[in-house]
Amino acid sequence: MTGFNSFMENIQLNARLKLNSANIVGILLFACLLGWVTKSLAVFALAFVIQIALAVYSGDIRTHPKGKK
Repeated sequence: MTGFNSFMENIQLNARLKLNSANIVGILLFACLLGWVTKSLAVFALAFVIQIALAVYSGDIRTHPKGKK
């Protein structure tokens, strides 16, 4: 795992990537909770896909950096 750790140390995340990853982790945790409560992989997958789509649509997950004005 030494190679992986040194690889991860060299990666620098900007603010957009950090916010996107935090949003995705939160969405994943909520989808996991729904899937676990209902004991359904289909509910998990559906909740995950719908939440990702809504987050992208609302702008919470930014796919492109905003240009400087």
